[in-house]
Amino acid sequence: MNVCFILAMPWFHQKPNDDTEKSSIAFLVSQGNSKSAFEPRNETMIHPEEGVFIVDGELTILEANPAVARLLGRAAPLTGEKCHGLFHEAGQPCPSCAAVESLATGTPARHRFRLEASPARPGRWLELVTMPLPEPGSGEIRKVLGRLKDVSSMGEEEAAQAAARIAQVCENLFAVILGYTHLARQDLAADHPQQRYLSQILKAVEKGRHLMTQIGVLSPGFSPARRPVRLGRLIRDILSPVQASLSPRLHIKINLTATQDLVLADPGSLELVLLNLWDNARQAMGQEGGLWEITLQEAHLGPEAACSLGVTPGSCLQLSLRDTGPGIAPEHLDRIFLPFFTTRSPAQGLGLGLTVVQRLIQAHAGAITVESGTGGATFNLFLPRLCHTLPGERPREISGDSHKTHILLAAEARTWPDPGQEALEALGYRVTAATHPSEVLKVFQSQPRAFALVIADYTLPEITGVELARRLLKLRPDLPIILCAGLGEAPGLEGVREGGIREIILKPLSMWELAHTISKVLEETERGGGYPVKQVEGGARGQGNDHR
Repeated sequence: MNVCFILAMPWFHQKPNDDTEKSSIAFLVSQGNSKSAFEPRNETMIHPEEGVFIVDGELTILEANPAVARLLGRAAPLTGEKCHGLFHEAGQPCPSCAAVESLATGTPARHRFRLEASPARPGRWLELVTMPLPEPGSGEIRKVLGRLKDVSSMGEEEAAQAAARIAQVCENLFAVILGYTHLARQDLAADHPQQRYLSQILKAVEKGRHLMTQIGVLSPGFSPARRPVRLGRLIRDILSPVQASLSPRLHIKINLTATQDLVLADPGSLELVLLNLWDNARQAMGQEGGLWEITLQEAHLGPEAACSLGVTPGSCLQLSLRDTGPGIAPEHLDRIFLPFFTTRSPAQGLGLGLTVVQRLIQAHAGAITVESGTGGATFNLFLPRLCHTLPGERPREISGDSHKTHILLAAEARTWPDPGQEALEALGYRVTAATHPSEVLKVFQSQPRAFALVIADYTLPEITGVELARRLLKLRPDLPIILCAGLGEAPGLEGVREGGIREIILKPLSMWELAHTISKVLEETERGGGYPVKQVEGGARGQGNDHR
């Protein structure tokens, strides 16, 4: 008999904690001392993808359903095998064995481990939940029931969400570094030797901002603010600088055949999508170089095709991006969009690029698919098409003269210094700052016409910046308000409209971005025109960083 050994690496130990899970386990335990738990009539009580088995005190498998063999990449039957011989390449029980714990303590146990040496399912995370099976009459624990399931995607999603929460903290740290570095550069002569060191700090912060932007996209609260844009024009604007700096070995060909190319999108998010896919293609083609071909065409998704993609049927734009690299290995195709999955070295990226691409496209009510062969890989993006025209946009000049404009700053209280007030003052603005909403409202009520603009953090004590904006607008409906938020905090488009906020600035951002946004909002206020709602993403423009 051919024996396939599977190396298992322990991840963590904990008790079952879900009510549905407990009821399912309770049923299995009630049937555990007989073969009835494994009969077809009871299969509805067990998820078809979950393996169920019973081991004795020597950790020998007495019974196992077919799913156990499938999960382990083994041929059935498994009866008579030692569980540590299946889950771990060892002749002895695993040091953190859940079955041993249940036998010893008479309590449930949980264990996650990774299949490392299975030729059929390498790298998958499995979760094992064990329950003791008391002997009828004596109550002795001589057997343990185990339930096995694949939790690979679950574990990676949890890791991505944890990383997104960390990214939100890092955003504030980068804002401090960025703000004070800009202030330090302003205080020094242009030819001062320290300018070179400060410039290197800014470059490092820019790289960190790009990484935090991508991780922040994975946050559960991320929601890009979208507006009508011409996709073809946006593609050319984004890729023109890339084309201008290509090496002789690399070529980009753009085919824009769609004439009706209006979509509801966040330009910064789509820029990140294109730059990530370009970085992926560039690395795939390697030193030999090759061709990256982009084709934009109109398409129509019928009910069946739309259902398979998980989108709404109807008119759409299909953006196809094909490279001439070696293609994607078949065993990797179902994993390339998982967070932190990469076949490259750590120096080449964290494996977040394609995860971010998928998340952003889905946030735009679209879908992404991938095709691969010996001639390269093709990513197909589907975005719903808008069927009306885009009004003409009036170009704006950026004014650098603040004339001591008075700004009310509602800043989140932090344990480290906030450069926001100093940055605004360095730009020539007069600033009144407060950290508590009640203080902001008190100051504003005393002189509501004294302030030309309010800048508020989204995160404030007791209420959000959106709620503060609502209360301020009750006192003065024409008040311009800018909201500062982290990627995971930014509210959706409809919420912003209801709040009357003119702009959302995604932190961290540079002094130039801050000055540009303030100038634009004040100019729109002076004109007395409409106020388009959209997001200004700090650091959204590509800087040539590694997105994978």
